[in-house]
Amino acid sequence: MLNTEIPGFVWAYRFDAATGAGHPLPPTTPREELIVDEGFVWLHLALSDARVPKFLEGFPDLPQAARATLTDRDNHVVLASDDGVLHGVFTDIERAFDYETNDIGWFRFAASERLIVTARLHPLRCVEAARLAVDRGLAIHGTVGVFAAVVTEFEKVVDALIVEMGDELDRIEDYVFETAPRDERRRLGPVRRTVVRLNRQLRASVALFRRYQRWDEPDPLPSGTIEMAETLADLLGSASQEMQGLQDRARLLHEEIDSK
Repeated sequence: MLNTEIPGFVWAYRFDAATGAGHPLPPTTPREELIVDEGFVWLHLALSDARVPKFLEGFPDLPQAARATLTDRDNHVVLASDDGVLHGVFTDIERAFDYETNDIGWFRFAASERLIVTARLHPLRCVEAARLAVDRGLAIHGTVGVFAAVVTEFEKVVDALIVEMGDELDRIEDYVFETAPRDERRRLGPVRRTVVRLNRQLRASVALFRRYQRWDEPDPLPSGTIEMAETLADLLGSASQEMQGLQDRARLLHEEIDSK
């Protein structure tokens, strides 16, 4: 029997132009039904399927640069625009099914006016959270709204990590400044690594969003891109400031431990 499923299919939604509600599409959806005249489609793919690059070649909405972004394996924050398509790579948190992880992962996306394709190598927490929000009734108007929803979920995860790591630094400080201090370098190390890595991604992301706030190039962008960039730059900018404060605290604690 001929396999008619979309290669690497994880999920797909068609969003209503008027209400912004997302309606699930089956993995057997024909390619021509992924390009719509009203509303838009969100297609999420797993890059573990080697057929994905060939499948993406059939979309006229996706220029070669956008397809390359979706299928390359480089892991660093990127935001670019080609032929009216916004595409890039952004930070997420990997999702394990039986335990919590703070390991950084990456999702890739390309957004035209009527189609957004997201792709990942490993399951990701924030992309999944955005999907669940759509299932619960989150209305999204425009393809860049999907990207904004994922980044907003990422900011929520970062906020929770800031609280968690701040509490851990409080406990380490209590031990370090005791009358008989203990060597807390083993506990401090993982906190410092997580803070430094996340803060690096946050700073890079804010810089990219600031660039699109000031977009004055002739190449068009999907509707809502500039407004989205303004919102996310402010959102992640606040998180970056808090993360920088944790990074400074962790560095000073490390120096205090070494001095003792």
